[in-house]
Amino acid sequence: MSVIDTRRSIRKYTAQSVAKHTIEQLIAAACLAPSARNQQPWDFLVVTDRQKLDAIPTVQHSCAFISQVPAAVIVCGDRHKNERFWPVDCAAATENLLLKAAELGLGSCWCAIYPLEQEMAGFKQLFGLPDQVEAFSLIVLGYPAEEKPQPDRDPAGHTHWEQW
Repeated sequence: MSVIDTRRSIRKYTAQSVAKHTIEQLIAAACLAPSARNQQPWDFLVVTDRQKLDAIPTVQHSCAFISQVPAAVIVCGDRHKNERFWPVDCAAATENLLLKAAELGLGSCWCAIYPLEQEMAGFKQLFGLPDQVEAFSLIVLGYPAEEKPQPDRDPAGHTHWEQW
């Protein structure tokens, strides 16, 4: 629970690079997510090249802060592995990745790609994704240069028992 309690969307990062083995740990955690019929329709595109990172805001305009980050992971879904549930499965994998990042002391931020058709097409073109593969989420990664408090979210206001 402590990782869930402390994970935040970080948008300010230090210049410290993220080691390859650390990114591999994040992806290993993502792969432990549940998936419909255990189809595991996810793939992960790791981006550490500065020119490629700097090109991302041309197709995903809400993540201009990516110019500060040393790494990103694009969570992708293969429609041929699970046409109906790949977005749900990729969401579970994305959350696992975010939680593992927090556990390892990294900052991260989930930038939406799916279901934004223009952004999905932009990532497909920018990174040469195969026809059956869709970009689902962009996870920016780095060491945080900011701290954020726990938000005040009352589960009682969102909980219903037995009926609405």
